Amino acid sequence: MKVLFTSVIFLLLLFVNTRSFAAEIYEVTSDVFVRSGIGTSYEAIGIAKAGDQINVLDKSNPNWFRVEFEEKIGYVSSKFLKISVQPITDLIDESVVEEKKESYPGVGLLILFLALFLIFEISRRRRNKRISKSITDFQNSQLALEPKPKKVSRVNENLLNRVPISVRTDLRKKLIESSIKNDESIIDVASGFSKSDPIPKKEEVSLLVPTWNHRYVYSKSDLNYASGEQKEFYYHFKGKFLEGIVLNIMGNTNYAFVLLFDLLDDYKSHKDISLLESQINNLGNNFYKTRSYSIKFLNDIRRERGLIPGLDNKFGQRIEIKPEQESYYDSEPDYVYWKVGSKYKEKLDLNDLEVGLLNKLWESTTNFCGIEFCYFQVIRLYLDAIAVFADQCEKSGSNLEEEFLVASDLIARKIFRYRKGSANYKMSVKNTSDEFYTTIFKLCENALRQHYGHKRKLSTEIRYSDPSINEQFEAKILVPFSSVIGGLAGEIPDPDEATQKELNFLNTSRWKDEFQRICTDFSGDEKVFIDDIFKLGELNAKNPSIENIFYEASKFIASKHKESSLILYMHYLYHDLKSVKFDNKQLTKTIQRNLFKTQEQVEQFETIVSNLLKTQDLGKAVAAVSQLYAIKRKRIKLDRNSIEDVKQQHAGTVNLLNEYLQDEEEEAVVEFKEETSESEEIEIHIDSVLQTKTESKFLEEIEFKPIHYTALELFAKNNFTVPISKFELFAKLNGVFRNQLIESINDACYEVLDDILIEEDGDFYTIETSYFNIITTQEL
Repeated sequence: MKVLFTSVIFLLLLFVNTRSFAAEIYEVTSDVFVRSGIGTSYEAIGIAKAGDQINVLDKSNPNWFRVEFEEKIGYVSSKFLKISVQPITDLIDESVVEEKKESYPGVGLLILFLALFLIFEISRRRRNKRISKSITDFQNSQLALEPKPKKVSRVNENLLNRVPISVRTDLRKKLIESSIKNDESIIDVASGFSKSDPIPKKEEVSLLVPTWNHRYVYSKSDLNYASGEQKEFYYHFKGKFLEGIVLNIMGNTNYAFVLLFDLLDDYKSHKDISLLESQINNLGNNFYKTRSYSIKFLNDIRRERGLIPGLDNKFGQRIEIKPEQESYYDSEPDYVYWKVGSKYKEKLDLNDLEVGLLNKLWESTTNFCGIEFCYFQVIRLYLDAIAVFADQCEKSGSNLEEEFLVASDLIARKIFRYRKGSANYKMSVKNTSDEFYTTIFKLCENALRQHYGHKRKLSTEIRYSDPSINEQFEAKILVPFSSVIGGLAGEIPDPDEATQKELNFLNTSRWKDEFQRICTDFSGDEKVFIDDIFKLGELNAKNPSIENIFYEASKFIASKHKESSLILYMHYLYHDLKSVKFDNKQLTKTIQRNLFKTQEQVEQFETIVSNLLKTQDLGKAVAAVSQLYAIKRKRIKLDRNSIEDVKQQHAGTVNLLNEYLQDEEEEAVVEFKEETSESEEIEIHIDSVLQTKTESKFLEEIEFKPIHYTALELFAKNNFTVPISKFELFAKLNGVFRNQLIESINDACYEVLDDILIEEDGDFYTIETSYFNIITTQEL
């Protein structure tokens, strides 16, 4: 009886839907592509001209009608079609033709045959299932045979594909519902995920994402048509999602849509609206194509419960899809929530007009706008510039959109060849206007970059090569807005200290403008100069080239104050040691001659530098430099009486000696002049560490350098195992790279050992003790 009742229902559905597939004649309102499938992503199979009449075969999708065009079956967007009203010239003949058009006896018989076949197949499978169940129960009672694994019932997909879409949908829903109720082999996900989870709970290894070709997903039951691998991954995907972990589904959005319907089914059990909102928020934020559908379903549930949409959840408050705004799977989703205006409305206290202007833009991804302070200043300048320009247009009897239309109209007609007033024309004008707003934003960003000393600028050129378009673009947009923005640039606030540091990090040479200003304003007060340099150094704390500030400052002040120059040079060496590469720049020979008058001062300075490179104690080095130019005085007391007595006793000898010493003094003066001639220069040799001569403890045939001895002694003192970080510091103090030092030692020992001496083991450098005993002349 149940089978007979189901058969009657199927037959009624078939005949009712068969009548709905009668062809209707529609008229094309504008030139439009006829596509091979639903959506603009499918290729065009022809172009229907405005005024053409085509047969509409199926209207089950309100946005895309299935039509017959030039003996081909395709799809056309419904907004370009209208019902054709034809004059009734011969009522009798027209009705006869209409009956002939609507009568398809062969199709009806085929559908009837398919329905009877499906009914018979379902009855047969149910009977087999009952028989199998009886056998299984008997086997379980006897404990002699193992039960055979059950199989999931599947409908013949090839047969269903021949049936029209609406009939196929109804049949599929009926079969799924009946099979789920009676077939115990189908997993009921809604009843509880943990009961039938095919993935072990302890398994932590992520599964590969099986490819699931795009299809329309209408409910959770669409998972029944997936493969075993796809089902297995889906349950894993859902489990991780409920744990708060979102897996990357590699663009296979079918999994996300099935999960959406699964969550809605779970809500029918737990009735927790807050939990559902949280889950839908998480799903929509991570898989954006589900977002508009999620909001629609959520709002429907709220209406059923008598809640006002949007008050309990910011997600629903920002976007509420009205029935006429509903989007389909293949259409472009609603991105309003992610536009600039909607995102920063509350933070910047924007009004509706300002939100609309900012929503014409996408979020900026430049490094400059990555600094929040700079980004907000660009936004404010953008809004102010548009407001000022709109006022100027209003005074001249125009408006902003009309000014944009001059250039966008040329682009639509000359570049794309769109007919004025057509849908394509309007869409082109809208897209071009949004592009102009983006150009204005770039102009504002360039103005702010220049004001803040960030020299790199964005390109504001348009991509069209037509001279007339470029002329109109410059005349209507580029030149007027550049003038307005230039007038507003003086009102831009200066960046705060945190912003200055970020800007100096982005542009490593930005400090040069401020340094030039400090040098220009120098009035002879070295203390003020040093304070300004130190402040500039603090603003460049994140700048990888900070050491160059102190080096250039040391050169500038050298001719004006020697001690200040050497102090700044100590700061240069200190920051250079902390940089990626130790440059160890020397002062020029001219500056050295000006700083040091005696060889003793040169030697003292070399000692200060060597100690700084060893200890990295900047304060101690600065204090030592301050003592370098301290005047050293000795008090000499003369006894005039004793001098007179000696003078009288040795008067003759003194005269002879005076003549002799006078000759020697002239020769000494000549020699001193030669030694201090302009051709001779004082050289400062700054060694990384002080080197001492010691008796070699290694084989003479190995050509070791002094730094090699020191490095090997470092290994010997550390039990032949040295951390890489420690060895790298050792190499930097000696002004070499650690890799080059290791390679040079290994190359020197290779002839003797026939193998490398120093090996890298994880985070350490090690030396084999037996190898070290071979190259040394002393036993350990």
